Amino acid sequence: MSEIKENTQKQQIRNGLVNYIGALVQALPYEKDMAKHIINSILIEEAINISKENKDNEINLFCIKPLFRGVMLILNNRCIELEKIKDTSSIIEAQIQDYKQVISILNKLLDNIKE
Repeated sequence: MSEIKENTQKQQIRNGLVNYIGALVQALPYEKDMAKHIINSILIEEAINISKENKDNEINLFCIKPLFRGVMLILNNRCIELEKIKDTSSIIEAQIQDYKQVISILNKLLDNIKE
């Protein structure tokens, strides 16, 4: 499959999911943040289920690698938010270091996950 065709297919999948998820957020009888929370929970559970290899529920780590990358992105963004706080207390500095340590550990683990 050509790279252009593959990218087009990925974009079509993304567009369909985004439209569907947006409709779900609007349709759920919860406040917006709670609706997003519920939908994220379901999506993450299903991403894990998709990554299962067999009846023993063994998860293919290569398939779930994007989830780990997403966690790293979230933690990195949190570090950036905390670093913007002018009055950086030792508690905030410790949180930043904790987040960076988790990011580093996840990065090392992901380097060892191959297809």
